[in-house]
Amino acid sequence: MSKYAALIKAAKEDEPTVQNQAVMADSLPPGQVSGKPDNQIIDQVKTPPKAKANTIHLEDQVNLGVKVPLSWRRHWASESKKTGVTMTEIIVEALTARFGKP
Repeated sequence: MSKYAALIKAAKEDEPTVQNQAVMADSLPPGQVSGKPDNQIIDQVKTPPKAKANTIHLEDQVNLGVKVPLSWRRHWASESKKTGVTMTEIIVEALTARFGKP
């Protein structure tokens, strides 16, 4: 037996089983939270809603890289967050107004 085998075996015996953990979670003192949020149960994973039949099929999305000064980007990012509009929406709107859609 290895040098630490007895310690590992003792630690494994002291670990609560899955059934004991559920009982222990119910018996926590008031105000103390368990290690996992209640909503993180594997069986309750929600699937995203399917697209409606009348929606337009979108093409694959790609990145559009534009080099700008960092201070400009920070300013634009903060302003877009203040107004609740994404920078993507603003850029697409500006390019569509300038060049139109294909």
